[in-house]
Amino acid sequence: MPDFLALASILIVASPSLSRELDSMLLSEGFAPAHCVSSVSEAKRSLINTDMDLIILDSHLSFKESVQFAMDLVRGKSLSSGIILLVDSSVYEKTLYQAERMGIVTFKKPLDAHLIMQTIRLLLTFQAKIRKLESRADKLQQKLEGDRLVNRAKLILMDRLKLNEEDAHYFIEKQAMDACVKKTVIASDIIRKYTTV
Repeated sequence: MPDFLALASILIVASPSLSRELDSMLLSEGFAPAHCVSSVSEAKRSLINTDMDLIILDSHLSFKESVQFAMDLVRGKSLSSGIILLVDSSVYEKTLYQAERMGIVTFKKPLDAHLIMQTIRLLLTFQAKIRKLESRADKLQQKLEGDRLVNRAKLILMDRLKLNEEDAHYFIEKQAMDACVKKTVIASDIIRKYTTV
C-alpha cells in the first residue's frame, strides 16, 4: 500500500459500534487508526484545527443534520477531504441524487466491506492527485506573479533610466545576484522606489 494511503487521516462520524467496525476494516487493510466521533457537533470541533483526507459520515445519527453537514463540507472552499455518506436503504435513492451532484459518495447500509474499501482507496488516490495538481498550480501562479513583477520593474527601468529591455533585465538580474536575493525582491524595490517618487 502506498504511504499516502497508509498515512491518510480519516474521520469517522458514526455510532461507537459502526465506528469500531469501520476502523477495524481500515486497520486490516493497512490504514492508520481513524479518528472516531459520535456526533456532527464533535466532528465540527475535530475539523476546526485538523484537516482530514477522508470523512465517513453515518446519516443514522441524525439524517437531516448529517446530510446538511456533508453538503456544508463540500461547499467549504478550504476543505479538500473526500466524503462518504452512509444512509439507510429507505432513503438511499433520494439522498444519492442530491449528494451525487455535490461530489459526495453515498453508500446504503448494510455496507459491502469490499466495495467501501475499494472506494476509500480510490477517493484517497484522487485526493492525493488533486493536491499535487493544486500544488503545481500554486507554484505556476507564484511564478506568473513573479514574472509580472519583474516585467513591471523592467518597464519602469526602461522608462525612467532609458534602458533597453535586455539591459533592464540584466540590471535586475545582477542586483539580485549581488544581493543574493530573488529577482522579485529587486523588482519590488525598483517599483517602490520609482512609483513613490
